[in-house]
Amino acid sequence: MADFTGKRGLVLGVANRRSIAWAIAQKLAAGGATLAFTYQGERIEKSVRELAESVSSPLLTECDVRSDEGVERVFSEVGDAFGGELDLLVHSVAFADARDLEGRFTDTPRDRFWLALDVSAYSLVSAARAAEPLMEAAGGGSILTMTYLGGERAVPHYNVMGVAKAALDASMRYLAWDLGRKNIRVNAVSAGPVRTLAARSIAGFPTMEAIVEERAPLPSDFGGGRRRRCDLPPLRRCAERDRHNSLRRLGLPRYGHVRNGAAATLSLSELMSSSWLYRMRGVVRFIPRSPRCKLCNVPFAGPGRVFRLAGFGQSRKNPNMCTACFERAPVGGEEIEVGVLFADVRGYTALVESASPEEAATLLAPFYRAARDVLMRKDAVIDKLVGDEVMGLFIPLFIGEDAIRKMVEAGIELLEQTAAVGLEVGAGADFGVAYVGNVGEEEVEDFTALGDVVNTAARLQAQAQPAQLILS
Repeated sequence: MADFTGKRGLVLGVANRRSIAWAIAQKLAAGGATLAFTYQGERIEKSVRELAESVSSPLLTECDVRSDEGVERVFSEVGDAFGGELDLLVHSVAFADARDLEGRFTDTPRDRFWLALDVSAYSLVSAARAAEPLMEAAGGGSILTMTYLGGERAVPHYNVMGVAKAALDASMRYLAWDLGRKNIRVNAVSAGPVRTLAARSIAGFPTMEAIVEERAPLPSDFGGGRRRRCDLPPLRRCAERDRHNSLRRLGLPRYGHVRNGAAATLSLSELMSSSWLYRMRGVVRFIPRSPRCKLCNVPFAGPGRVFRLAGFGQSRKNPNMCTACFERAPVGGEEIEVGVLFADVRGYTALVESASPEEAATLLAPFYRAARDVLMRKDAVIDKLVGDEVMGLFIPLFIGEDAIRKMVEAGIELLEQTAAVGLEVGAGADFGVAYVGNVGEEEVEDFTALGDVVNTAARLQAQAQPAQLILS
């Protein structure tokens, strides 16, 4: 239990005992914090008052977050109640017309669009501005708001609320920038689908909740009786952390390739574990002989040669990994963080115009050898060798948290090696989120990365001078 003894906080957004704001308030109060509460309208005043009295709140006051005067009055009352200081602010306020949480987002009218953004996003700005002098007087403070995945991705029926959450997320970042110098922290938490009063307005919410219940890597005991994260056995916690800590959690179905009439909705981690041998990697690693696949541990030499019959040969993407983990894995993937490195031989087009195809291939051979050597040693996936260009992927899920360092080192070493044999090479690199996995149809499949981070790295490479690496 965190210790909040002596802390003074204001909680905005409690509607009833099922509110996320109330769950937060209970934890704060149990830790020793003194809390003030607001309510919106007479209809819910009675229920909020009962909750506030249960934690001995010194202040309960009405607040309309669309009124600047109302917000200023609330924080004036909070200052009077807490001696001119404030340590904590919980902002759990959001609203959209129920008609806009079903059907199409395209049909949202202007007035209800601005209503959702005013209540759900700008209210954080106005509350933070009013809380600033009180928190500064206290020597610093913490502001917490509630967001959701719908602000980052298109979630069916979340519609205008998703746009409002995107605005809220951006507001949170800029507030953190402004207020951080005064030791005021601003953060947002995404709790996932929880059966609150507000959630009832979202069409299809039970479906969203059921999907998250089924697929969420970190179980919760919200309403469904599932075990808390801390209740999981230590080894299972480690396994879930290793498998999921680099993945962006998906709260909705992933639509993928259809094979034999069944939708293949495989994440990248599911692709990795699609073979029995990968699931047995803890046992396979005791078979003596190196080298072996860095993902599933299957050895490539000695006794491990028998696994070649099952399709576990060395991958052309990286000989340190096996074909079952790449070329022969099912179609599917996941949006994850990945580093992308492009390198290109400068002046190659003009060079081949005056040389035969065989001479051109001979000239490129040192480039191919250097690229393969460097990318292998840095645990990259060789995505493409196309003409005079190479593309490498540096995936944290595979090679760990130092993927960016390895990508930069690979770019520098590749430029050095190619310069030593007289080749002028330029390179560009970027790191971000892309769709990574096997794409294609039927027999034409390839393990690759798709997304803006790939395009950015390619553009940077195009701008690089010979012997130059440009990073985003």
